[in-house]
Amino acid sequence: MQKALISIFRYVDVRVGYAFMAVVILFYMLFRHSAFMAQYNYFRKCYGNNPLKACFNVYLNHFQFGQIILDRFATYAGKQYRFEFDGKEVFDEWCGQQDGFIIAFSHTGNYEISGYNLKPGNKHLSVLAYSGETQTVMQNRQTMFERNNITIIPMGEDIGYVFLLKEALEKGDIISMPADRGLDNSRHITCRFFGREADIPMGPFYIAVTMEKKMLAVFVMKKKWDTYRVIMCPVYGNDKLSKNGNIRYMAQAYADMLERIVRQYPTQWYHYVNFWKE
Repeated sequence: MQKALISIFRYVDVRVGYAFMAVVILFYMLFRHSAFMAQYNYFRKCYGNNPLKACFNVYLNHFQFGQIILDRFATYAGKQYRFEFDGKEVFDEWCGQQDGFIIAFSHTGNYEISGYNLKPGNKHLSVLAYSGETQTVMQNRQTMFERNNITIIPMGEDIGYVFLLKEALEKGDIISMPADRGLDNSRHITCRFFGREADIPMGPFYIAVTMEKKMLAVFVMKKKWDTYRVIMCPVYGNDKLSKNGNIRYMAQAYADMLERIVRQYPTQWYHYVNFWKE
């Protein structure tokens, strides 16, 4: 089916797929109850939506998630999307320096599609990514990434990927890691997010502090059907604090950035699990 979808998008506008997706996602909302309730509670607690509006926003959230999935397949078929950049001068400057740095991404918008178009200069970019996708997706993803000197490091229960990330940074390259959700058994830091306590993975911030590497938060948000907005913001630490204090400081700084982005694009946060501690 996925191979057929790629073939179809070589001749059919992706918006035809959007129209089909508008109906299909209703079944996901009905049969993925835990994901539905996670997003429903998010809209109720964070934005004060009444039950009807919260349900409508959950539908929009699922619909936009479906769109970004179809956008990936349309890209595999050769479609080109437009990108508007905020803060790209920081990315270009850091790529021109000898030292490596960390990109922290989240389950917002469509971060992956930026890797099909964003070139890290002479540096190599290693992306820590979920390894449970289908063979069709993994092969096409790798083909697109290789054009821009990007490789995928599969994320699994085996922590061997940590040594690959460390090696890449030591060589002066770039690593990219999810910073809003990690593995269930990974260590977390409690931060304030939308006025409540929430856990985010410690890993990216621990590596940044212990290896003294800079961190850049990147959010790739869908603006129009054929346009994405790429927002790049440095995540600064505080050297006056202890090591653990600095890790927590950076984690909270990232959580604050994520909250600002999510408030701007409330239906483009695709977390689908209970995020808050209560």
